[in-house]
Amino acid sequence: MISIQKHLQEIVQVAAEKACPGLDNEVIVMFQKNKDYQYDCPSAMKFYNTYKKTGCFGYATCKDLADAIAKHIDVSKESAIERISMSPMGGEPKKGAKPVPAEKVMWFLNIHLKPEFVEGLIGGLYKQAQVKVTGMCEEKVEVKVEEPNAADLEKTLNDSTFLGGNAPTLIDVEVFEAMKDYPDVKEHSRLFAWYCLMSKFNPALLNALKPKAKKVTTMLKQRVLVDFSSPNIAKNMHVGHLRSTIQGDSICRVFEFLGHDVIRHNHVGDWGTQFGMLIAELGDAYPNFLKETPEVSDLQKFYQNSKKRFDNEPEFTARSRANVVKL
Repeated sequence: MISIQKHLQEIVQVAAEKACPGLDNEVIVMFQKNKDYQYDCPSAMKFYNTYKKTGCFGYATCKDLADAIAKHIDVSKESAIERISMSPMGGEPKKGAKPVPAEKVMWFLNIHLKPEFVEGLIGGLYKQAQVKVTGMCEEKVEVKVEEPNAADLEKTLNDSTFLGGNAPTLIDVEVFEAMKDYPDVKEHSRLFAWYCLMSKFNPALLNALKPKAKKVTTMLKQRVLVDFSSPNIAKNMHVGHLRSTIQGDSICRVFEFLGHDVIRHNHVGDWGTQFGMLIAELGDAYPNFLKETPEVSDLQKFYQNSKKRFDNEPEFTARSRANVVKL
């Protein structure tokens, strides 16, 4: 599921850059619990205050700048945005209040989402299949794919920050009674309230709440080998090793959940030229290392010294390669 906030920021960012050529600032979009709109954008104020001393892209007031950005925002049929409105910071002035100079009034862009856009996202949550491993034998794994029920969707909506994290709690009792044909919903009033608020009783969306058939499929059980970071222990580790280790572990967990035989492999060591070099350097620096423990406090420096000798001393190079053969 996409992040609505991030999606809207990308749309407004494009509009802002068209209205203000050369703009090098990111827009901000925030969720608002407002009966008329769902998100607002205060970036016109920030841009105006930042650039007003240098002409502010040719706009005399914050309202002019906000209006220019609004005109470039995509509200086409394919867009998530139905329309853009504007409101002054602090709300509309009260009757009889002293007029404020236009150049000092800051303006918000108010973003009104299309109901069908929200419906599609909520419907998509409901339609996401859940995979459960229910049976297992040596040759195959039985996987049950279930559509989530109303309670699952209700929890997903209420736990998320989809539209602020709080579903409505008040519903129209008469309208709720009209939903008696949807048994999977009627026991979950908060979920139903979401649909009252966002779907406007779209028949196709409400139809998605009817009980879904369960699907059972089988797949061959396989042996899966996952190779992790495999660090060279003759060198220091770095963040790349950590990243591939986490990725490898995640892949293993997925296959183990599906019932496959997973072999985790993380090869530690490199019995190649590097170890031949280290052994040769150890013998030269600490000839009595079998009886006296070498004081090697910095392995990286010890390795770098051996590499330098390997590149510049033919005799040392020959001994290093001979050590590799012995290994």
